Amino acid sequence: MQEIRQSMLTPASSGNTGPAVAPLSDQQIGHVFGRLNAQLGAKLADLWAGVPVAQVRAEWAAGLGGFKDAEIMRGLDACRTRAFAPNLGEFLNLCRPALDPEIAWMEACDGLQERSAGRKGEWSHPAVFRAALSFVFELKARSFKECRKTWTFALNREFSRGWIKDVPDAPLQIPLAPHKPAKPSAEVQAHINKILGREPA
Repeated sequence: MQEIRQSMLTPASSGNTGPAVAPLSDQQIGHVFGRLNAQLGAKLADLWAGVPVAQVRAEWAAGLGGFKDAEIMRGLDACRTRAFAPNLGEFLNLCRPALDPEIAWMEACDGLQERSAGRKGEWSHPAVFRAALSFVFELKARSFKECRKTWTFALNREFSRGWIKDVPDAPLQIPLAPHKPAKPSAEVQAHINKILGREPA
């Protein structure tokens, strides 16, 4: 496990998902397939029966280009409990669950709620955070079903921009102390009583 994690460090690409992203290296994709083969055995070979291995490796290396180490490890860990070998699209979703717009919506709702309490929140990818910033009202007041098309468009746009930078910590929350007015002096209270026509206590 440690060997695999070390080999995955510093991927060839910077985190973008656009066409200019470099694929994983031969060593990196080799470690991915090594883990999958150890977990799934013959199921993996059956999935790609009749397809040249080099072609499969090249397609997966390109598809995973730009994915962070932690994301790829998340996908590999998720395969431990799978009954069937994942195709590339399924594996990408295991690595980056927020590629599913509805899951990303739920993540954004929870993340914004955490940030309103002064905590960073759990964000699987900065693209979800950036999309959430343009949907603050909708995430609080509307449903995913109502916003599905516009949210999906915004999410895909942010994913196409890549990782860019990590999600920042939440701004410091300054608690508002309730204002407690000072008790008026005896002279001021006497004046108030006089205005109100009260007898002095």
